[in-house]
Amino acid sequence: MNKLSNLFKKKSSDLLSIYLTAGYPDVKSTLSIAQMLNNSKVDFIELGMPFSDPLADGPTIQETSKIALEKGMNFDSYFNLAKQIHQTTTLPIVFMGYYNQILKIGVEKFCDFCNTSGIDALIIPDLPIEEYENEYQELFNKHNLTISFLVTPNTELERVKKIIKLSSAFVYVVSDNSITGNKTNQNQKLVTYLEKIQSLTNKKTAIVGFGIHNNKSYTNVCKYTNGAIIGTAFLKSINLDNPIKSSKRFIESIK
Repeated sequence: MNKLSNLFKKKSSDLLSIYLTAGYPDVKSTLSIAQMLNNSKVDFIELGMPFSDPLADGPTIQETSKIALEKGMNFDSYFNLAKQIHQTTTLPIVFMGYYNQILKIGVEKFCDFCNTSGIDALIIPDLPIEEYENEYQELFNKHNLTISFLVTPNTELERVKKIIKLSSAFVYVVSDNSITGNKTNQNQKLVTYLEKIQSLTNKKTAIVGFGIHNNKSYTNVCKYTNGAIIGTAFLKSINLDNPIKSSKRFIESIK
């Protein structure tokens, strides 16, 4: 059983995941931040592979990805960084990247790299669920890699059910139909949506992403789901003069 699956067996509420752009502000800082998160109240990390043409990332993550790419971040350095995080922390690591990136190195080779570097699960927003089911589900299972697919408020009910069925890591619940970084506001429409998804998960873990930016928004979504991922707000909190202290202060403000 991988570390993420083991975590979900032990804990089912108030889960907190933090999104890190691999290589931002630089590789050394990413590793140090991950080690700090390991000693804070963070349950797992989403380690983003920078991409020049992202599907769902807002301006902040795009900018951090641009900086990381300019400093030489590539798949080799990404998996080396993941391995260092795996070896020096107990945090489960979720790969977040795009299908085209994976195709360039080959899907089976990608799976091997994930295994040797300690990646537990995958988020690949532009991988169609039908293609996953027909082409890659067996391969990912063979490599003990779980996967999360995204549901949005506009996803049709039957497709929601299929996404939940195929999500072997957790169900990634997008809080609204925008890109990352837009702030989530508590309202009855959001509550109804979250309650509907949670009712359909059949005890699978549901984690909310997009727009979670402070203690209030985190606490609110945790009332209706198993937890949340924070990305943009966390990256914005990083002071380049003291990335560890500033990012630690942000985590303390959330929990």
